[in-house]
Amino acid sequence: MSCPDVREDATGGLTVQSADARPRGMVMFFSAGRGTTKWGLFRGSTTQTFFDDLRGEGLAVVLVNWHDSWLEAAPGEEVGPARLACRPSTVIRWVHDTVYQSLSVPEHDVGVCGFCLAGDSGGASQISFPLTHYGLDGILDVVVPSGGPPHAALAVGCLREGDRDLWFTSYSTPIMDASYGYYNGDGPCARHDESFTDVWNRDSIDSGGSDYEYPNTRLVFLFGERDQTGGPTHAAFFIDRLDGAALSLDTTLVPDTGHLMSRSPAGLAQLREVLLGAPSS
Repeated sequence: MSCPDVREDATGGLTVQSADARPRGMVMFFSAGRGTTKWGLFRGSTTQTFFDDLRGEGLAVVLVNWHDSWLEAAPGEEVGPARLACRPSTVIRWVHDTVYQSLSVPEHDVGVCGFCLAGDSGGASQISFPLTHYGLDGILDVVVPSGGPPHAALAVGCLREGDRDLWFTSYSTPIMDASYGYYNGDGPCARHDESFTDVWNRDSIDSGGSDYEYPNTRLVFLFGERDQTGGPTHAAFFIDRLDGAALSLDTTLVPDTGHLMSRSPAGLAQLREVLLGAPSS
């Protein structure tokens, strides 16, 4: 995967599971963290049963996993996550134009899946940047970020000002710095470098985009009631920016669930309801 003004290509994989019934839509799933695993497929998981259920309802399933993290720049290349999000955005466009359109999905109501995206945590960023920075809302019927996106309010997280729930941790800080080509623990986020504030604001999902109106896209944010990460707090900045700007914008707190919907039976059940449902009236 190559992108303009990004020095290195990134490789990845697509796993396509066809619908068992007549195709009525397709869902692309994006995993957490650096995006290098397949969404929900871990030892002992029951997620394949969830996928099979969707397929039985006519939804094809596409799992995206990166071999080279979509979030990492070449050493010394200060491109940032917004520009690196060209990678998932390009994959989404390609799957829509090449795989989804070949299914000849019948016409459906606005806000019904359709062509849909779901992503946990960092995967929520992978499916949010395409809306804000890459203008893909015109092909997206339903977008379901869960546990994030964490790439909102980047400056607050890196400068560690205000609400401690927004502070990036020893886990998330190196990920943020890797998007600017820093790998030795001395990046601007690790240093809490105030001179980088404008760059972080430019690259934040909630402040640096060019499109925040999605009249034909249903957005549903899912958060686990036991989520102790900063993901939901960062996502709140994006949600506030979108107030009234989407076809339908809902936020759901899922019981008995932590950070990732893919690891929670209740989270999977809630996600199923969203993907098979319609906009709330």
